[in-house]
Amino acid sequence: KYGFTLGVISGARILKRAVIDLFSCGVMNIHPGKLPETAGLDLFYYTIRKQVTMGVTVHMIDHRVDAGRELLFEETPLGAEDTPEAVQYNNYQSQIRALRRFLALLSKGPLSSNVIDRPQKNEPMTPEQKHAVMLEFPTWRAAQFRAQQGRLLLRACETGKAEVVVSVLNQLPDLLEYANPQGWNPLIIAAFNQHRDIVRIMLDRGANPNATGRNGTSVLMYAKTALLNQPDARFDLLEMLINAGASVTRYDAHGKTILHYVEQAGDSRLASWLRKQERAQ
Repeated sequence: KYGFTLGVISGARILKRAVIDLFSCGVMNIHPGKLPETAGLDLFYYTIRKQVTMGVTVHMIDHRVDAGRELLFEETPLGAEDTPEAVQYNNYQSQIRALRRFLALLSKGPLSSNVIDRPQKNEPMTPEQKHAVMLEFPTWRAAQFRAQQGRLLLRACETGKAEVVVSVLNQLPDLLEYANPQGWNPLIIAAFNQHRDIVRIMLDRGANPNATGRNGTSVLMYAKTALLNQPDARFDLLEMLINAGASVTRYDAHGKTILHYVEQAGDSRLASWLRKQERAQ
């Protein structure tokens, strides 16, 4: 009737259903917190209380407060010494980036989204509750900073950014064994993606050459994947791992070694090379 297509909220009170329904494509809101965990007021405090990632949620709203369908989440970078004021300022910058991301995605066509499961919003906190939460801020910041740096490290191992790998590990050496939900640590990811320089960095810093993923898949098994049935494949990465102590005869959760998988794939050249390594071990 009115010809409204898309609504964009940049600070507003709760919209009534009748207003939302005026827009054929809905109304987009940028919530400066992670949904559904920080739904409602005092979202900064609930971010800390619930130990969740700081960032902003871009979502298409429905008649409920801070609900609807999530389009994207923009994480806010944290510094090891950031004050609460710095975190909130940086989170405002994340809102600007999130808006740009939304507009860029919108220009490419229909947007995908996920339903926000939000049974209820959070109640406003009392001053006493807020004070208690701020006492938890240093612990929250340290945990979130470590997790954020761990994810940064894994992405760098995937994309081959050795300088980022060195920078992160210089700050937090214990992230050498940081793993994603699938059990892939930095060495596994670097080996799978054939980044020899990063593999060498990891090994020189004491990474376990026999580290395994969730199903007992070894670094060596991951490293061979990109080499299978490649006529000109070089085995120097595998040799580097073996020289560092990686076992050719190690079994995974399925009772198979790397040689089993290579023979199953029909790669006789790599199988022959592995047998020589096996005899040498």
